[in-house]
Amino acid sequence: MAADRLPEVFSGPLKWAVVGFWAASTGIVLYAATRGLWPVLLLVPVFTVLAVGTARGWRPALVADLVLLGLQLIGAAGAAYELFLRGAGDKGAQLRAIGVDPYSGVLLNLIVALVASGLFAWAVRRIRAAR
Repeated sequence: MAADRLPEVFSGPLKWAVVGFWAASTGIVLYAATRGLWPVLLLVPVFTVLAVGTARGWRPALVADLVLLGLQLIGAAGAAYELFLRGAGDKGAQLRAIGVDPYSGVLLNLIVALVASGLFAWAVRRIRAAR
C-alpha cells in the first residue's frame, strides 16, 4: 500500500484513537519524569508531533504510527515475559528505586504495548480492506 493512501486508513475513530494513544503516552512520560526518570522527557516532543501529525493526516506521521505501533507487538511480548516469567526482572530494582511497584510498572508497560498492538491490528485490517 502506498503512503498516499494512509490518510484514508487513519480516518474516523482509528485516527482519534491513535491521537489519544500518543496523548496518553505523553501523560505517562510526564508522570515518569516526576518520579525521577528525566531522560524520558525526550519522548514528549516525539509523541506530540505524532499526535498532531496523525490528527492532521501527515503521511510521515502516519508511516511512523504504523511502524511504532507495530513494534509494540515485540514490546508486549517482552513485557509479558518479564511480568509472568521473571517477576519484573532487571527493571524491578530500577522501579523500586523511584518508588514504583515493579509489577505495576511492568503491567502498565504491558497494557500500553497491548493497546498499541491493537491499534496496529486495526490499521492493518483497514489497509487490507482498502485493497
